Amino acid sequence: MISKGKLGKDARESQRRWVFRLIYFVGLALAVWGSIQVYTGITEPIGKRISNIMFSTMKLFLFAPTYSIKPSGSLAYELAIWICPIGTVLGFFQVFKPYLVQLRLAFSHWGAHPTIVAGANEISLQFIETVIRDYPNEKIVLLVGDSKEKQDNAYLEDDGVRVLAFDYRLPEHPRNRALMNRFRLYRAARIISFESDPVNFTHLESLNRVFAPCISRPIPLHMMSGSFKLKEMIEETTKNWKSFDIHFFDMDTLGALQLLENPEYKLYTTPGLISDWNKDDLQSERSIADKIGRCHLLLVGLGKTGRAMLMESINQACVNPFSRFRVTIIDKDATNCLEIFDRDIDQREKIAEIELIETDLRSNKVQKRLSEIKNVEPFTAVIYCLEDAYLSMLSIERLWGYFADSQVAVYCGGKTDVSALLGVYNNRGQRVISFGEAKKILTPEHIVNENQLLNAKSFNKSYNDTISELLSFPPDKRDKDAQWESLTTLAKESNLAQTLHRGTKLAILEKIASVNAEDGSVARLISAFRKRLLGLSISEQVNIIEKDPVMNFLTQLEHVRWNNFQYIRNFSYAPKKRPCR
Repeated sequence: MISKGKLGKDARESQRRWVFRLIYFVGLALAVWGSIQVYTGITEPIGKRISNIMFSTMKLFLFAPTYSIKPSGSLAYELAIWICPIGTVLGFFQVFKPYLVQLRLAFSHWGAHPTIVAGANEISLQFIETVIRDYPNEKIVLLVGDSKEKQDNAYLEDDGVRVLAFDYRLPEHPRNRALMNRFRLYRAARIISFESDPVNFTHLESLNRVFAPCISRPIPLHMMSGSFKLKEMIEETTKNWKSFDIHFFDMDTLGALQLLENPEYKLYTTPGLISDWNKDDLQSERSIADKIGRCHLLLVGLGKTGRAMLMESINQACVNPFSRFRVTIIDKDATNCLEIFDRDIDQREKIAEIELIETDLRSNKVQKRLSEIKNVEPFTAVIYCLEDAYLSMLSIERLWGYFADSQVAVYCGGKTDVSALLGVYNNRGQRVISFGEAKKILTPEHIVNENQLLNAKSFNKSYNDTISELLSFPPDKRDKDAQWESLTTLAKESNLAQTLHRGTKLAILEKIASVNAEDGSVARLISAFRKRLLGLSISEQVNIIEKDPVMNFLTQLEHVRWNNFQYIRNFSYAPKKRPCR
C-alpha cells in the first residue's frame, strides 16, 4: 500500500535527483572541455597533459580551480568554475542527508511528549499527513513491525516523523528496550493504534510488556476496533494492563460523531423544541412529552456507515421517555442490513420504531411512500450514508420536496468530490451538511476528543460523589483520572454516551427555563432543583421528584436513554437462578 504522501514525496525526490544529475554532468562536461582548452598548446608529454586535465577537472569540483578567471580564457572553463562547486554542494547534502535528518529529528523531538502511531496503513498514514499539515507542533513517532516497513515509510522523516521498527514477536528483546530508552517512548502523550482486529490487540499486548516497567501513570491508548465482541473478549486481559488507559474508536463511528457533534446539525430538534412554550406545557410529564414530540430520521443507506449512524443517533435523539425514536430507512438490501445490525442487539424494538423502504433509491415507490409519511409524521432530520456521494446528491435533488423543512446531511467519505454540488445547494439556500471526510475526522480532536473525554471524567466523578453522599458510602478520594482508569470499557462508553446527550438535555432545559425560570436561565433552573433536594433523605428526594412534573420527566428521560445504551450493547435479562423472595 502506497499513500498519496509517499507518491508525492517520491515524485519530488525524483525531480531533485534529476536536477542534481543534470547539474553534475553539465559541470563535468564543462570542466573536462574547459581543462582541455586551457591545457591545449602547452608543450608537455601527452601523458602529463592528460594528468593535468584530470587534476584540473577534480580541482574545479573542490572549489580550487588551477587557473583563475581571465577575460581571454575559456568560456567553458569559466562556467565550470561556477557550476562544479554547486554540484559538489548538492552531492554533499545528498550523501549526508540521512544523518542530517536524524540530527534534526533528535533536536525537534528533544523533551517532547510525542503521539505514538502504531501501524502503517492507509488510515494511519492519512492521519499522519493531516497532523503534519495542520498541527506542525505535534510530534509523531510511527511504530512499524519490521525493517522493510521502516524503509518503506522513511520518507516521513523528512517531515519530522520518527519511524521506528519494533519487534512485536520478541517484545522484551534488548533491541526493543533500547528503543524505549533511547527515544524515551515512555514519555508519550498518547498512543493511537490503527492496526486491524485482532492484530492490534496482539501488538499492544507486546507494547504493554515493554512500557510497564518504565511508566508511573497509564498512557491514554486509542485503539481502532469496531467489534463489541472483541472488546468484551479482551477486557479480562486489558484490565490488568498497567501501562495504558484504553479507549476504542472506529472510522464509521468517528464519521457519525463528526456530524452529531456539529453545532449546525441538531438531530434532536423537533417541532416542539422550536416552538414557544407556556405553563400549560409543563402540567405533567405527559404534557411535556407531547409538546416535545419525537425525532423522525430518514436514513438513506444501511451499510457500515449507516449502521454506525443509527447506533449513535439512538442516543442523541432520545428526547421523549414515552415515545420511541422513529427511523425510516431506504436501502435496496434493507432487511439483510438490519439483520446485521440486530446480531448484537436482542431487543432493538425497545429503542426504535423502524420502517424499511426496501427498494432502489431511484424507484418511484420511494417518492410514493415518502409522500404518505410526510402527510402523517414529517421527517425532522435526513442523513444520507451511501458510499456514492454523487448518487446521494442527485437523490437529494430529486426528493427535496419531501423533506425541505428538515436538516439534511450527506456522507462524503468516498473518493468522489461533491464539494461543487454542495455549493450549488447552499447557494440556493438549501442547507446540506457534509460529513465523514477522512481529512476532517482523522485528526487528534476527533480521535482523542479531549473535551468530551474531560466532560465524561468529570461526570463520572460527580456521579460517584453523589452516590457516596446518598448511600452513605465512604467517599472515593482518588482524582477523576484515577477513577476513570479503573472503569471497565462498558462503563467508560456509558459515561461518554451520557456526555454526548448533554446537547439534547440542554435544548429541553432551555424550553423549560423559558417558562419556569425568572430570566430564562438554565443555570438558575438547575440551581432551584438543587436547593429543593439539598439536605433531604433519599425517600424525601424521591417524593419531591415524583411530584414535580419537570424533574420527574427529566429523570425518566435519562433512565430511558441509559436503557437504550444498554440495549445497544446487547443487554438482556439473565435467567432466574432462584425464586424471588
